[in-house]
Amino acid sequence: MKRILGWILAAILLLTALPIGALADGATLVITGAGEFVEGDTHTVTATVENAGEDTYEIRYAINGGEWTGTAPSLSAVGTYAIDVKATNTTNAEAPALTGSVTVKILPAPTLTATGGTFPYDGTAHGVSAAVSNGEGYAIRYSTDGGSSWSADAPTFTDVGSYAVKVQATKEGAE
Repeated sequence: MKRILGWILAAILLLTALPIGALADGATLVITGAGEFVEGDTHTVTATVENAGEDTYEIRYAINGGEWTGTAPSLSAVGTYAIDVKATNTTNAEAPALTGSVTVKILPAPTLTATGGTFPYDGTAHGVSAAVSNGEGYAIRYSTDGGSSWSADAPTFTDVGSYAVKVQATKEGAE
């Protein structure tokens, strides 16, 4: 799958389920929403207790060592967040709490910039250039036929005229 900048910039949303803690009776804390994301959307970290049997659990969250809250964290600002999770058994007060930690990193959105220009005719080749900022591993491609075909080589022109060049940046494995 490829990510195409310039036309559509879709946020990366990688959800992982991590079994973090488990008790002898089989109860397991599972935290989802950890990973790296691109800014632009809100990313929520949630936790559940699986195999709890008849027991009920209260789940609490803390961001970067802050205060505990019962509200699952929703993150959208660029940064790295350490999310601590604690599930306390409310049915059996003597049961140990399930705990776990995950990291969420929100990266700046990649930006594709293309530049061209107006040049006086001088018989030399003139063209466009493009770059991706805030993103690694992107391949830049150019089209001079409205997007029917693409080339990794930036086109240049020597003849007098007006030329439309489309530019895209793609990254293998990104949606």
